[in-house]
Amino acid sequence: MGNDEGCGKVKKNNIMTDSKKKKGFSSQLPGIVLFVIIFGGWYLIASYDDNDTAKRSVANARTEARSNNFREVGYFKAANKDRIISVEMIGSVTAAEAKAYAKRKMNTPGRMTAVYFYAPGSVIPADGLTLANNLYAANTVLYDMPGLSKWRYAYMNYGNGSEEFVDCRKPNNSGLCR
Repeated sequence: MGNDEGCGKVKKNNIMTDSKKKKGFSSQLPGIVLFVIIFGGWYLIASYDDNDTAKRSVANARTEARSNNFREVGYFKAANKDRIISVEMIGSVTAAEAKAYAKRKMNTPGRMTAVYFYAPGSVIPADGLTLANNLYAANTVLYDMPGLSKWRYAYMNYGNGSEEFVDCRKPNNSGLCR
């Protein structure tokens, strides 16, 4: 046997080549380029997402720091998504801070959201408000239950696009104050 075919060698143009020889780097280049493109794209997307997440984390930390001045005590949500929230103010809170906090509370478009702010140490409706069966019962707890403290600020998003914020320590004609 003079031609080494059984050994995996093939003679081409008088040059012996190994048919089992692995492909060279140049034949692997398209795969490497594809890997770099995919990995690079993934890295850029992940970096963007991490940067965006970091920005959101900073914004959330600022919001949380402002929100630390407030403690939600009672939360009523009707079947139609009208909401009433009772909030205790922790420490010294300005009217502007209370209004900004109220505006950040969940509101379903076309539905009413009311937020009532109480001074620290007040007797604030909690379970009576949260467990109310309907909006009428929730308002009865707020306005008619004996022994509850009066709220300092009231905010109402009426659901038609109009809003009202009232400092109940000052004389006003609003029905939002007790």
